[in-house]
Amino acid sequence: MGTVVVTAALLITFLPDRERFDTPFIDHSVTEEMRVAAYLDQTLPRNAIVYSNFNYPLFGYYTHLKVHELPEQGSKLYEALAHLPSDGVLVAYTDPDIIPDPKPEWLAANPHFEPFKTFPNMTLYWYRKDAAEGVKLTVPREP
Repeated sequence: MGTVVVTAALLITFLPDRERFDTPFIDHSVTEEMRVAAYLDQTLPRNAIVYSNFNYPLFGYYTHLKVHELPEQGSKLYEALAHLPSDGVLVAYTDPDIIPDPKPEWLAANPHFEPFKTFPNMTLYWYRKDAAEGVKLTVPREP
């Protein structure tokens, strides 16, 4: 009787998730990060630096480029963006539901960042350290 009760309980528990078990355990679809990484890997020189504040391990894994991790958001991110060590490429997510910072308006107003390639949820920016020397960068206020 106990075996029947345990078996029935397991069936009731796992029956709603049956569809999940019908799908493959590993998702082999190509993500947007993989497409962006392939683009970076094919177009940038091997000594280029990629700056990212989100999903940076994926860009490090799928490219042969040096990836510099930035703070995820807030004033620490903007402070880091104001003092990047050298020229490179910034990967910025454009969907605020994924990651809200850096804000596209801030990047557009900053002479050090120039957009060069747009994807559905990301934009790639050239970062030039020596662009418009003497321009004071402002850090957006946190809400």
